[in-house]
Amino acid sequence: LLYADFSADYNSRFGATVLVELAKYMTAATDGFLYDACSCTIQEVLNFFNCAQDKDTTQTSAGLLWAILPPHVQTLISPLLTTSYRFRARKHATIDQRPIFGTAFGCNMKIWLQSWISVLVKTIKNETAGRFYKTVAVMTEYEVGFAHFLLPHVLFQKVIENDFNEVLNEVLKVLHSFSENSNLEKSFCIAACQVVFSSTDFLRKWANRARAWPEKDTERSYVMNFLNSIPKNLLAECAMLCNAYTRSLMYYEMHLDSSGTDANIEEHMPFLQKLYAYLEDVDAVKGSLTFRIAHGKPTLHEYILTYESIGNYHDALPYHEAVTDAYPDDLSNHIAFVQCMLKLNQVTVSLRYIDGLRSENKQWSERLHLCRAETLRRLQSWDLLKQEMDEVEIKHPSSVGWDADLGRLMLCVKERKCDSFQAEVSAVRSRIMDEISVAMMDFASYERIYGSVLKLHQLYEVEQFLEQVGRAGEEDPNTVLTNLGHCWDSRLKLLQHSSNVRHPVLELRRQLLDFWPRCDETIEMIGSSWLRSAKVARKAGHLQSAWSYLAKVKGKNFDAVFVEEAKLLWLKNEQGEALNCLENGISSRFSELFISPNQAEADEHKPLFAKAQLLLANYARDSSSRDAFEVLDLYKKLLTTCPDNEQGYYNTAVHLDQIAQTHSYRHSYHIVLPKMVSSYGKSLKYGLKNLHHSMPRLLTLWLDSTARLHEKQAKNKGDRESADIGLSEDSGQKMELLNSLNKIVRQLSDELPVQLFYSCFSQLISRVCHPADSTAEILKTIIAKVIATFPQQGLWMSLSVATSTNPQRRQACKEVYEKAMALNARVKPLLEDMTEFLELLKKLCYSATGARRLSLSMSQDFPKLNSYFSNRRVSRTPIILPMQSMMDINMSVLKLSNSACSDQKPIATSFPIQPVYIAGFADTVEILSSLQKPKKILIVCTDGKTYPMMCKAKDDLRLDKRLMEFNNLVNTCLLRNAESRKRQLRIRTYTVIPLSHDCGLVEWVNNLEGLRQILGKLYKELGGQMHSRELQSTMARKTDSLGKKLEIFETVLLKRHPPVLSRWFGYRFADPTEWYQARTNFVRTAAVMSMVGYVLGLGDRHGENILIDSTTGDVVHVDFNCLFNKGEDLEWPELVPFRLTHNMVDAMGPLGCEGAFRKCCELTMQVMRERRGMLRSVLETFLHDPLVEWTRNSNKPRPTAGEDKAREHLQNIETRLKGSVKASLDSAYGLPLSVEGQVAHLIRQAMDKKLLCQMYIGWAAFM
Repeated sequence: LLYADFSADYNSRFGATVLVELAKYMTAATDGFLYDACSCTIQEVLNFFNCAQDKDTTQTSAGLLWAILPPHVQTLISPLLTTSYRFRARKHATIDQRPIFGTAFGCNMKIWLQSWISVLVKTIKNETAGRFYKTVAVMTEYEVGFAHFLLPHVLFQKVIENDFNEVLNEVLKVLHSFSENSNLEKSFCIAACQVVFSSTDFLRKWANRARAWPEKDTERSYVMNFLNSIPKNLLAECAMLCNAYTRSLMYYEMHLDSSGTDANIEEHMPFLQKLYAYLEDVDAVKGSLTFRIAHGKPTLHEYILTYESIGNYHDALPYHEAVTDAYPDDLSNHIAFVQCMLKLNQVTVSLRYIDGLRSENKQWSERLHLCRAETLRRLQSWDLLKQEMDEVEIKHPSSVGWDADLGRLMLCVKERKCDSFQAEVSAVRSRIMDEISVAMMDFASYERIYGSVLKLHQLYEVEQFLEQVGRAGEEDPNTVLTNLGHCWDSRLKLLQHSSNVRHPVLELRRQLLDFWPRCDETIEMIGSSWLRSAKVARKAGHLQSAWSYLAKVKGKNFDAVFVEEAKLLWLKNEQGEALNCLENGISSRFSELFISPNQAEADEHKPLFAKAQLLLANYARDSSSRDAFEVLDLYKKLLTTCPDNEQGYYNTAVHLDQIAQTHSYRHSYHIVLPKMVSSYGKSLKYGLKNLHHSMPRLLTLWLDSTARLHEKQAKNKGDRESADIGLSEDSGQKMELLNSLNKIVRQLSDELPVQLFYSCFSQLISRVCHPADSTAEILKTIIAKVIATFPQQGLWMSLSVATSTNPQRRQACKEVYEKAMALNARVKPLLEDMTEFLELLKKLCYSATGARRLSLSMSQDFPKLNSYFSNRRVSRTPIILPMQSMMDINMSVLKLSNSACSDQKPIATSFPIQPVYIAGFADTVEILSSLQKPKKILIVCTDGKTYPMMCKAKDDLRLDKRLMEFNNLVNTCLLRNAESRKRQLRIRTYTVIPLSHDCGLVEWVNNLEGLRQILGKLYKELGGQMHSRELQSTMARKTDSLGKKLEIFETVLLKRHPPVLSRWFGYRFADPTEWYQARTNFVRTAAVMSMVGYVLGLGDRHGENILIDSTTGDVVHVDFNCLFNKGEDLEWPELVPFRLTHNMVDAMGPLGCEGAFRKCCELTMQVMRERRGMLRSVLETFLHDPLVEWTRNSNKPRPTAGEDKAREHLQNIETRLKGSVKASLDSAYGLPLSVEGQVAHLIRQAMDKKLLCQMYIGWAAFM
């Protein structure tokens, strides 16, 4: 944050910033007056800092200023070091009126800013500051942009001099301009408010930064007094009127915080709910209604706002009717009713309603013109629209608004008035750009200006259409129209997947096509557009609108209509009708198609047939309306006709999987199993949409089944074991099935790209000691192929297994490496170098440090490691940096076409970014202060950047590694769900590289602050921090009664530790958009990890294991040792499912855990339930990889006991994913709950003070 500190020596950095700003205007000057003004002002600034004499001496302020300037600026302004320009004396009128805003000297932006600044600089008390600002203030007469730049600095100087009464009055005058019915243009009032906002932002940022500068306490108190003198609710209301909704929310929450009105928050809910609706935060809108229902009675308008924000206009309609009945004389309610009907595509009804209002109340006629014009445009009643627009032009010639603009443009297109059209387009585009310019004064986010960008998108398409109409007279009209359709299809893909965004565009296109001469192509394009509108509405959950759109093309000869109709019927729970619709559609359209000799026609219709047949099979399966093998026949019919259909094979495999797990079909498991494995494999051969389920499940089925077959054959047991897979005790049958499975996988390993196996490398390496020799041989060959193809990544992920304490695993890994070396000669030297390098890294991890040492020297303490890459006498193989971005496969390059599935893609494109290799180390090794004394090293790489990593010893990082893989898979699942993707739900992950069973590397994530550290600083500022000794003496003992624990918790601990985390977000993110995004990120990442942590039984979530990214607000969890409900077995058992203390809730805003947090929890749990089979495939590696000593307390480890314990934990995870919860720690799991019920139960538990007061002191439930 650059600011002028004239209490010290000349502020060189600020002076340099002013010069750069002036140079920018000088370079861009288009007239001589501006250029001369810039030159003269720059000359005066250079003289002020005495740059002509001292610029070459870096010890002076002038020398420092000159050194800071960019070279191009130095070159530009160097001639001005020796000039002697002077501003011509100009007479200025005396400005006597205060405030200036709204007077003759404050009637437009340029005059107001220039006048205000000129008055302010004359009254600055600091002589040096006054002289400098008078020097540069002259420039504000010539360039308003420079005035915007200068004003916050001038205001800052006035405020820190504690002379801000006139400034405050001016600010309040601007903020009251909306409510005082002034004659000023609304656009000027909005722009003036933006000036106030940006200036107060500057002051707030400085005040937040000055918290760390004790010497600035006095000045900071002046700044805070000024900021606190401006009513926050007034700021919030003005920001809302300026469409700055994130800013409005931030100010209003400040108002609530400063007013202490938390107890009466429900009184403020209507305003907050309106803000959430403007921000399109659907979860918060619904949460605010839930809050109001719980604490009071919501109004009709609140119900309307809630239903309309979620797109449920059908349910909003009766509430609109109730409002218009209750307040019949309020026209705004009637207009809102009409807009709701238009959203439901009830255009004709809307027109009749408007005409009825006009006939009943003549004085409303003029105010309904634009509303009626919009309705007529949507009805494509162009003659009536022209009459309406003519009336508007007569009575309101300067009327503006998007609907009026669009109406005028469409009439120009219809009448082919090209000149009028171009003039109108220019005017409309100019108005839209003005909207964007005003918004960008507030550094608005893309989301805020997206509505304006969408208007520009539509405007271009209207222009484009008229241009193509002209071309159609010179070229083939059908070709022109076809090309236009292709262009529109491409442009539609660029739009957000939102009904509010896509519907207006699709509707506008249909209206434009109405002007094109009717032909088969226009009929096809219009019908396709109606279908797209139906699809968009269906995906948004607007079924009523979807039906109305579909009705426009139903009964016409559009093949895809029956598929969309079936989907709508299914969503309406009319399953039988949906199945009938699909069966009739398929039989009527495709019954004779594939016996036709016309192969080209058959190929053209195959995609639609495949979609319909797959839908029919899936609906038959999900509705249980067909026998399992009848459903299988439906999938077979699809694959017979479309043998390269990925989804057909995948769904066949899933269906076979369900059959195999059904007890009544266990006798045929040995028949189903090979088909299942083969189907999963073929789905991967023809596409990658289901890679993260198909590949893990395929490997699990193959490896588990062959292991069981081998074990039963070796033990030669009887019917019970054999019955598990439907076989007799005949060992020949078992061997035949084992060989059959091995043959399928061996063939797949030759056909599928090796990248697909790389995606499951951890699962493969965990089974490297497979008991069946024939299976183990194939497995080792696959792993060897992966390592030979990706030696850098493969060795980083397998060397910890190669150095395992288990001799069998070491030997198996050695055999894999020998196979890899035979396939790729580069593996051997890389293996040797990496083995040596990892041994040196281990020594660094294990190295002892003195109790008081804060750092080590790489060159002195670890000379071999330090010189490992710089030793020119030894030839080294480059070693890649093991960061997550370079270890994760790039799935976008694996989107293979059906014909190219078997081709190996170039290896260079398999990872998202170019590889970065280790080149050396920075000398300083920082020793961190935690118990194990981990060391932070800086790795210098070939890209010239330095990457921090943490070396940890005495800690098994293999578990952390597996958890990161699990979290990455959860992220993939969340990304594939439309609702969670829309909210960008994710877990923040980082790289973990185990080097052995008790040491490894962890990626150092910058900008993280521990929750305990953040809260500690805030409590210290408040003066209420309790030190450890006081806490120890205050905390209840374990043996104390629950009543005593609760009393101490509520009356002492919570009283001394009030909720303050929301203040950290205000301090850290002064910009409203950044603040809102950071808090949203906090809520969402906290919700996702809360659910994932609960499912996995993750404990020990104290304030040092939960970190917050100070640049994004993301929650990052570390230290996953307390997993699988281990926390329940501690001396002080952990009783809550995740951390949701009062500070966590405070940071989530006025709604707390209602709204976004609850909804994100529900979505995460829902996605994990839907994908539990996929997630289980990753978790099952715990059964086979000795990551956790399950029987750690036992003197003699027993592998079977460890596996039994692992199975028990996996069963608990499965139980939680099915929705079962525990009422208390000692109780059993109950009956499964719905997702909403389960999440509600967990949130109640996590916030229950009776449970929190029993937590261990180190967990700090009071923070």
